[in-house]
Amino acid sequence: SKPVEALKTALEGSPPKTLDERCK
Repeated sequence: SKPVEALKTALEGSPPKTLDERCK
């Protein structure tokens, strides 16, 4: 959702799905 989180995900090279799991 937030561009900052998306940027971190890109740096880590992880898919968006991983970001959702980490949020939970």
